[in-house]
Amino acid sequence: FIWCFYFFIRSMFSYDYSYSLKSSLFFFRFGFFSLLVLYLIKNEKNFIKNFTFFLIISLLLVSLDGIFQFLFGFNILGFTVTENSQAIGRISGLFRDEYIMGSFLSRLLPLSIGLFIYNFYLFKNFNILLILFITILNIAIFISGERSAFLYCILTNFVIIFCSYKYNLKFLISIILSSIIIFFIINNNEDIKYRYITYTKIQFSESEINDETITEYKSTSNNKFKFLFLFSHEHELMFAHSLNIFKNNLLFGVGPRMYKVECHNPKYRNNLEKWSLQTGPDIKTTKFKSGIWEPYDQILLGCSSHPHNLYLHLLVETGLFGTLPLIIFLFFIVNSLRLVFFERIKKVNKDNILRLDIFIYLSILITIWPLVPTGSFFNNWLNVINFLN
Repeated sequence: FIWCFYFFIRSMFSYDYSYSLKSSLFFFRFGFFSLLVLYLIKNEKNFIKNFTFFLIISLLLVSLDGIFQFLFGFNILGFTVTENSQAIGRISGLFRDEYIMGSFLSRLLPLSIGLFIYNFYLFKNFNILLILFITILNIAIFISGERSAFLYCILTNFVIIFCSYKYNLKFLISIILSSIIIFFIINNNEDIKYRYITYTKIQFSESEINDETITEYKSTSNNKFKFLFLFSHEHELMFAHSLNIFKNNLLFGVGPRMYKVECHNPKYRNNLEKWSLQTGPDIKTTKFKSGIWEPYDQILLGCSSHPHNLYLHLLVETGLFGTLPLIIFLFFIVNSLRLVFFERIKKVNKDNILRLDIFIYLSILITIWPLVPTGSFFNNWLNVINFLN
């Protein structure tokens, strides 16, 4: 709540406080949400078992619906696969126009597996059900076309196989089964193959876009940040521009939600307009509500609604003071997992039982891992999952 109060104060001193407060004013609601979940766990006898049942049903419904849409081009509600060129090889399922199915499933995958085992390990045919559950979610995450989500999925599968003790064989079978199906899909579906292989090469390979415009940018820009394309040219352009803004607002940032506004401030531009990554019509401009000219295609100028990385987002908008709590929490989670790994290697846990906290730590680590593109730090549905964990 102290953290939330800091966000509120920072918004009040931002360039456009009424616009900034839309993100920060009610952020404390997630703290109340966590307290409510804690209250239910402690006071409702069957809460965890009931929650687990509905969580599993929900994830299976989303997964099977996505697989159905992938196979037939429409889902159970009639939502069809879009023909937008930017969405080739992507499936939205029940989320319709939002391509978040893979992210939704991958962020809840570790928690759901842990709770599945914790509550239903005595069920008849439990081993078969567990293998099928993991395999279905793995496939659904893959066909969603969300590469970061699939990376989370791979991380989850390999961490749990190392830390799950007597369930190792079940996890190994699910990984092998998932790999076979994924290999078959990627060799027989051109859209998926394009999304994961061709499109990734285009985004990550500098040679694909190393034209005269980029050469001009590199020779004339004073920007000290190098574009190595460790992620993609669009993301790294936003990252570099975020660092430009942050270095001028080290302690307190520019205010929650203000990246979108400050991104177009000429003093941060550093000739980023010259970094043209696509061909097409000249960039047009429309006037933003705060009086700053906003580009027609924001990403080409290193701008978007947020920097697409949690830590850069907090650094830009709340400064070092606002980012420090998340950094401390990251070290806490990493250290907690380190201790679990130590126990596994040294065989300290002699009872050979499941450690449910492993799955919860892993769920949290996925949501706050710093080295991948992410959604907005203030995004509502992402924070519901974050604070649930």
